[in-house]
Amino acid sequence: MAGRVILAKDNNEKGKRIEINCNGEGVLFVEAQSDDTFIDDFGDFVPSLEMKKLIPNVDTCGDISSFPLVIFQNVPEGMAYSISRCAC
Repeated sequence: MAGRVILAKDNNEKGKRIEINCNGEGVLFVEAQSDDTFIDDFGDFVPSLEMKKLIPNVDTCGDISSFPLVIFQNVPEGMAYSISRCAC
């Protein structure tokens, strides 16, 4: 988890292959805490702009090398995670 996925030139074949560029940018870790908010305060979790503020925003419109390999969000009640994956 040391870096980002890149498409590298394959010397043996025509085309590209997936590699990890070890640049220290592989994991996004976010910690959140609120002393006065409870899960019941959010009701039915209807999608809204306010709810989007609770989730780390990762721009996935750019090149594949701009995506973190893993995203962790730690809260006192537990942890959520997302893992990027590639298929050729």
